[in-house]
Order: sequence, then structure tokens, then C-alpha cells
Amino acid sequence: MKKLISILGTVSLASSIIMPVVACRKIEGDKDTTPTNLQNEMSIGAEFMSRLIIAARHENLNFNVNELLSSLITPEGNQMRLPQSYNYNNQQISIVEEVTNYKKFLAPSLESLDQDRAATTMASYVMGMYDDEFYKPMISGEKTFYDTVGLDGEYKFNQPNVNNAMGYLAGLNKNLNLAKEDSRKALAWGIQDTGPLTNYLLYHNLDGDTPGGNRAQAGGLLPPWTPLIDNWGTNSSGYSFYNSIMQIGKAGPTNPNVAAGDKTLFSLKEKIAKNNLDVNYTPGSTTAKPSVEIGGKQVEFNQAGGEIAQNAQDNNLNGAFALFGSLLGSVSNSASGSLILAELANYFMPVIISNTSTELFMQGVIMTLITNVWKAINLLKTDSSAKALYGADSEILRFANDLTTAPEPLKDALIPSTTDVNTEQVGFEILGKFSSASNGQVVLNENFQNAKNLIEILDLIIKDFENKDSAAQAKVITTLFDSETSTKSVFEKAYKLPITFLRPETWKTIMHDDNNNGAINLIKFAKLAFEFACDPTINEQVTKAKNKYQSKNSFRNLTSGEKQDFIKILGYNGAGFEEKSFLNGFYSAFTDTNIKGNKEFTTMVMSLKKIVDTGMKKAHENVYQYIFDDKYWKKSNFEINTTSNLDLNGKMSFTLNYTGFGDHSSTASTQTKKVDVPDNFNPYQTIWQHQEGELNKDGDKMSAKSWDLIDKTKVSGKVLGVEQNVISPDALVAYDGTGLYENYKPVEFQYNVEWQNISSDVNNPYWVISKIDCFNKEGTQFYNIY
Repeated sequence: MKKLISILGTVSLASSIIMPVVACRKIEGDKDTTPTNLQNEMSIGAEFMSRLIIAARHENLNFNVNELLSSLITPEGNQMRLPQSYNYNNQQISIVEEVTNYKKFLAPSLESLDQDRAATTMASYVMGMYDDEFYKPMISGEKTFYDTVGLDGEYKFNQPNVNNAMGYLAGLNKNLNLAKEDSRKALAWGIQDTGPLTNYLLYHNLDGDTPGGNRAQAGGLLPPWTPLIDNWGTNSSGYSFYNSIMQIGKAGPTNPNVAAGDKTLFSLKEKIAKNNLDVNYTPGSTTAKPSVEIGGKQVEFNQAGGEIAQNAQDNNLNGAFALFGSLLGSVSNSASGSLILAELANYFMPVIISNTSTELFMQGVIMTLITNVWKAINLLKTDSSAKALYGADSEILRFANDLTTAPEPLKDALIPSTTDVNTEQVGFEILGKFSSASNGQVVLNENFQNAKNLIEILDLIIKDFENKDSAAQAKVITTLFDSETSTKSVFEKAYKLPITFLRPETWKTIMHDDNNNGAINLIKFAKLAFEFACDPTINEQVTKAKNKYQSKNSFRNLTSGEKQDFIKILGYNGAGFEEKSFLNGFYSAFTDTNIKGNKEFTTMVMSLKKIVDTGMKKAHENVYQYIFDDKYWKKSNFEINTTSNLDLNGKMSFTLNYTGFGDHSSTASTQTKKVDVPDNFNPYQTIWQHQEGELNKDGDKMSAKSWDLIDKTKVSGKVLGVEQNVISPDALVAYDGTGLYENYKPVEFQYNVEWQNISSDVNNPYWVISKIDCFNKEGTQFYNIY
């Protein structure tokens, strides 16, 4: 089971459901102007991401923001996931609309960052601190940023089967330039100057984690992925995982020179000793806070950061399944709802088949929810209970005996993994045209004959059931769907993997729902699915979309314009779905309660959301409520200069007033002297001297190619506020704060926020935060110290 969990836990859906409690807020702007739906969706996405960045600041909840961003943007690469929908005290909490709107409308390219391995999300990807050139590789489809290097001169990551960057010399690339605009350059605090004791430790030359070290194992069941497989590389560096690394004291290995079991090079204490740093650090654990000796006392810190890191890891697997559960409620005929529907449909009946192992695995897993009906009918042939129920010579069993073997998107392994996906048996056309498979080759039947035979058998089972009395119907349910003995029924055998995660009691309830009609209702639902897969018009649409976009290898890799074209081909017309279309078929199946099986299917999938509720309770009370709940945030003064997210140089701005809890151990809100950010400042704050001894693959020191890529004269590893005499070294602990709950008290701050589309591609926007001005309760502006 551990092997299976390691795969399922990496599942990433880029978006999910619109839920009632947190979502659906409206923007405030000109009283005489009603915002368009798209403007409203853009505003919601921008506000939420602004909240995340602002909430992490020292004066607020005081955790380092990079790791939280990774749990939302790159959960697959790090096996850590912030659940986007959960129940707290009978109140439904959701951030799914917000995350969806950010990813789909403001930064669609950023979705592609989350491939198979070890990509992290840095604040610089969301905050526009760098010039526009920095973001062009991501916008153009390279799935990478050029912000770190490898041991032999590589500067890209996320590139399969080649040598990649490995997190070294972060931010020192000589071709990286901060933005020319002062407001954007001033955002350079976002990577390092958030979280407890960050500036204090940097002043003492501790610049976060060892390069190439992934997140610490601060909870959950598994260590993170490494980029060793297929040489995927990583951008993981000093402050990528500050919260979990400070909590536990060591990272999971990603460096190709380190054996999987050898983590000494990824230990903070080892790094401190190796570089003779004046820091006395004591790691924490999953139950104890870390501490640093300051002035002869052990000062505990990082309580909030440690908890959100552990929570994201604990909910890695459950959060993925809960996200699928949330998806059904998100589909609509709006711009965002149609994109969500298309992405969900691409898992049930894949149009674009993924080339990344984890996403392909999930396509296989989800597709088996349909193909396992066929598999269960195959099992009727040899099932003695079924023979006793129907009679060995019954029409149902005669048809079942003649039915070809079901397609197997996923091999019937005891503990399936990515290696158990039959790639050639994944895809929409398999459902309607599958004939046989052998040695990795699939034979298709263009006349849909085998699927039609299955449809006829399902119809016979339905009619037989409906002609029985209630006692005989109950016998059918226990024989085929919910055995009351230790011998499993054919459908329990076929669906053993989904039942494991759905939970047996939920399966039982659904099978007996609607006066013992629940199971048959699901059979009717499955029959509709195979009829849909045999429809020539639907097949024509799918073939057109597949031929045009399969080369992109994933729905998430499509640009904004390509996604719009994709859903247009499949039936979205801007106002709804064409009646005879792929997307309308899914929309009806998921939303029309008059369709038999809709209720049971919805109950089955939606029940998955419940598995994160208990695990989110503590983190919600301590941290997330202050980010997610509208009562702590008031947005005003909204302005936008465009009606389209695609418009080049589009801009929007708003004011956020925050009245939740903040860390009163921090004096950051009283730091009213402005710090100058030099053009050659490195926001990653890497101390390159710590990396001089790193070895390349041949056992030599880092190659000259790597050092030739960087600019050693950049201002890096220095607290700018101290360098410019704005703050004294003795005041750093007070400025940083400790991030402990005991110091959380109500605060009142105001933030003026601006966003801007910096993309030069009219079909692929990339909106970044372009300004954040901070004001305390007295209305005085305060500044970071970097």
C-alpha cells in the first residue's frame, strides 16, 4: 500500500470546485460599473494569491510563503498538498474557485511547472520582482525558470532525460535582472524576508537549506520525490522549504551524488558545522518546535510554518482524492466551470493522454471506474453465485461468456504503481472501440461492437432486476454488488482499489441506496457512459481535439488560448455547451439529477471530500481561517483597465484590509524606514561561498561551466536593512518574530496591491503582483528589510 500511496499522493489537478462559503465574492469598484464575469473571476484569483503572500508576512501569521505556494501550485513535485475544500464545524470551506481563477485566467503557464519531479514554486514566480525576461521561458512552454544551476552548467529543470539544474547558486545567474520599476523591485522581500528568524539567521550566514535538498519529511507517510529518476532536476534551494526544513532539520535528498539513505549533506546542523556558523540550532519534530540559542536562551520558533508544512504532507494523498470529490460541484457553463469540466473529463475519458507518469497513472486509475464495469461482467463467467442467481444457461451469462476481455488501463497488481499503467489502453477511444490487447498492442473495432455487446448485457441485467420483487432484488444486490459473506461479489472484486479509498461502508450504503436500487442506478449510469463512447459525433469531436493537442502531452500544458480552443472543439460555445457534444455529455451526467445513477455517482465521488475534514481542523483554527475567511479581509478600491485576461499590459489594483490574527512578537509593522534595493540584489539570498566545495558527477568540484553562469558581485546573503543601517543586528529577532501561536493577537493592517500582465503573448497571459504597499493601524507605511 505504501507504494500505491506514493503514486496517488502525487496526483495534481490544477483546479477544482466553486463552493459556497469562501467563494463567490464580488469585486468592489466604480459604483456605476458592473464588473463582467471574467473581471470578477480575475479579481477573485488575484485577491486570493495576494492574501497568501500577505498572510505569510512577519507582522501577520509569520511563515515562509514559498512552501505554501508549492503545496498549491506544484503538489506533485513535492508530495505535499493543501486541501482546497473541507468541512469545519459543519461549514464548508473552499478555496477552489480562487485557486482555479488564478491558474486558469492569470497564470495558466504556471500549471505546467508541476511535472513528475521536484519542482518547487518560489514567490518570485507569483510576485513580479524580476524583469519580464525572467518569466518568458515559462510563458513560452519550457516549464522552467532559469533561477538555479546544476553541477555541470545546466540552468533548466523539468527537462526529462537530460542533465538538469539542481538548485545550486540560486538567483546568481548573471542574466537575471530585477525589474526596473521600483514598485516591482521592492517585492524582492518575498523569497527570504517572510517567516520567523529568517533575517536573524541570514545575518549569521545561514541561508536556508542546502541546494538540491527537497522538503523535509515533516509528516505524512512518505519522503518527497527526488529528481534522480529520468534526471528531472530541481530548483530547490535555500528558502524553498524553510518551514519544514527548520522544523525537522534535514531535507530529503535530491542531489545525484548522494545515496538515497545518506542525508548528512542535507542536515542543517551539518551545514552549520561545515561552514563554522555562529548558530546554535536545535531541530524540532512533528510534535516539538525547533529552537535557536539567542542570548544564552533557547528561543523556540516556526510553530505556524511547521504546522502548515506537516499538514500539507499529512493531507497529500487525502487532499488529492478530496480534490476529485470537489470537482463535481465545480462544473458550470461559465468560463472557469467549463475549463474545470474539461480537465475532469480528461481523467475519466482521456482525450489528451499524459506523458508524465503520475498524471498518466491517475488517468488510468480514474478510467477504471468505467472499465471495471466491463471487468465485473467478465467475472460473471466463472462466478458460482452469479450462475446460481441467473442460471448457467441464462441469456445474461450466455452474453457474458461471449464478451471479450475488458480493457485494462491499469494492471491488476496487488499494489499498483506507475509502472502498472497500460498506456496503450488509456484513452477515450478504448471505451468504445476496444477489441483486444496483446504484448503492448491494442486492436480497435471501429464499429464499437464489443462496447455494444456490453451495453446489451447491462440492459439485460437492468431489465431482469426491474422485473423482480423486492426480495429477489435484494438477492441481486448481495450476489453481484455487496456480498454479506467473506467471499466478495464480482463488482467488489472488480472495484477493490476504489473501495479501499472510498471505504467499504460508503460502498455498502450506495449499493443499497434508493430502496436497493443504488447499484442498478449505477449500472444505468455506466450504460450511458458506454453509449456515449460509441456515439460517432462525440468520437469525431474527440478525434479532432486529440489530433490537434495530443502533442502537448497534458491538459495543463496548453496555453490559455489553446485551452479555449480545446473546449470549443469539444462543445463549449462561450455561453454554454452544444447539445450534441463531448462536454455537454459530461455536464449532463454530472449535474442532471434526473439521470439514473447521477445521485449515486455523485455521492460516491463527493464522499471522498470527507477524508480531509479531521486532518484540517487544527490547521484551520490556527492558521488557515485567517487566510480563507472573508470576515478577516475587506477588499475595496478595485480598478481594472481591461475586460480580458489576455490583454497585454493589463492591470488591476485593490486595497486589502486585514483584521485577523498576527504575530505580536514581530516589530515589522513599526519598521518605517525605506530600504534601498540595489539593481544587483539577489532575492534568493544565496551565499555562494557555502557551495564552493560541491562535487560534480565525476567527483570534481562544481565545473567551471556552472561558475561561468553566475555573477559573484551580486548583493547576496546580506540583510539589506543592516547593511544600510536601517536596523541594527540586535533588533533582527524582534523584527522577524518567532511565529508562535502564543503571540497571535488581532491586528489591523492595510495593503495596496497591484497586478499586471507581463506576457507578450496575446494568447497566454502571465499576471504577477507588481506592487504591495503596507500600512499599519496608524496609517503609516512600513517596509521590509530584505
